[in-house]
Amino acid sequence: MELAGMSQTKAYLHGNGDMKKTLVVVFLRGGADGLALVPAVGDDGYHRLRPRIAVSEKEAIKLDDRFGLNPLMSALSPAVKEGALTTVHCAGSEAATHSHFEAQDLVEHGGNSGGGWLGRFLRFRERTSAGALSAVALGRTVPESLRGAPSATAMDSINDFAFTGSEHFVRSLQLLYRDQAGVFGARANDTFRAMDRLRKLHSKDYSPANNTQYGSDRFSTELRLAAQLIKAGLGTEAITIDLGGWDSHISQGPSIRSNITR
Repeated sequence: MELAGMSQTKAYLHGNGDMKKTLVVVFLRGGADGLALVPAVGDDGYHRLRPRIAVSEKEAIKLDDRFGLNPLMSALSPAVKEGALTTVHCAGSEAATHSHFEAQDLVEHGGNSGGGWLGRFLRFRERTSAGALSAVALGRTVPESLRGAPSATAMDSINDFAFTGSEHFVRSLQLLYRDQAGVFGARANDTFRAMDRLRKLHSKDYSPANNTQYGSDRFSTELRLAAQLIKAGLGTEAITIDLGGWDSHISQGPSIRSNITR
C-alpha cells in the first residue's frame, strides 16, 4: 500500500521548500499474503483457485472492478475514499522463489544494488542528514532496507537510548570529543546532542493528538514512539517498524484474521 500525493513525494525526494516529512515504513514480516489483504474479488481465477479462503465480492470493500480490501480492514476505508491510501497490484520480483526469507530480502534490497532500498534513497536524496536519529529502526536491529543509509539507529524505546555509565563518565566523553575535528568528531557530538534531547523528551509526558488511544501491544507502542519522535523535531527522516507473524503456511484463514484484527 502507498500513501497518495505525488507532489509531496517529489518534494520529499528533492528536499524542496521547508517541508519536513518523515517516511514511516511498516514491514509485514514473514511474507504477508497480498491476495488475502487485497483480494482480486472480480477475477474468476481467484475464486476458482481459492475455493475455501477467498473473500466474496459482496464482503470486500470495493477498490475498483477487480480488487477490494479485506472486510476486516474496514478501518482503512475512509483513507481509501479520501485518496490518502492506495494499493499497488502485481508488483514484485521476477525471481521464482518459494522462500519467504528470500522474497523478503529481495523486497528490502529492492534490486541487486548494494544495501537496502531505503538506505540508498536516503543516501542519494538531496539534503539528507547524517544525524544520529536521521533514520530510526524501532526494534533491536536495523533492517536490511536501511543498510547503506548515511546513519541508522536501532531503538527499542527512548529509555534504552542512553549511556549506562555515571554522569561523570558521560561528561568526560563529551569533553573528549567536543573539539574533535572531522567526520568522527561531528558524528560523536551529534550523538551526544541527540541523546540529550531524547533524555529531555523522556522526562515529559507525551499526549497524543486528537485524543488518539494506543493499545498496549508492541506494534501500538512502536507507533506511539514513532509519533513521539516525529513531533519532537529531532530531524528524523525515516522510521521503520516490523510487524511480524505473517508467515501463514498453514491455518491461513485463522492466522490472517488474527493478524488483521490485532
